[in-house]
Amino acid sequence: MPPVRATWLCLTALLFGSSLAAAEPPNIVIFLSDDHGCLDGPVFGTDTIRTPNLERIAADGVAFDRAFVNSPACVPSRAILMTGLMSVRNGAEANHSQLKSGSRTLPRDLNELGYTSLHVGKSHHQRREN
Repeated sequence: MPPVRATWLCLTALLFGSSLAAAEPPNIVIFLSDDHGCLDGPVFGTDTIRTPNLERIAADGVAFDRAFVNSPACVPSRAILMTGLMSVRNGAEANHSQLKSGSRTLPRDLNELGYTSLHVGKSHHQRREN
């Protein structure tokens, strides 16, 4: 079993807390988009752009309205989310950089817990050995 990190502990408590009595673990979808601010869709405050599927996912699940990472650049911010480690620790300090070899990631940890994970879209924060 991988070592428990505060990030995963918080995420697990949040996601599994309401489904402890359920027979199967919940589905987990992490949706990220580049340059998508809080006023770019109705989930967080505007009615200019309609996103019915995103609205449905947010209504049926958990939407983080105060989640922050330690980098304004896309690759380091995704790498921080996927590893639970600051950029200086995970190796993805600059944009278009990669994770250090051996970095543990959320999908890997979830796979070890029996989940099947899928990554769609940008993936340039992968470990160097990939």
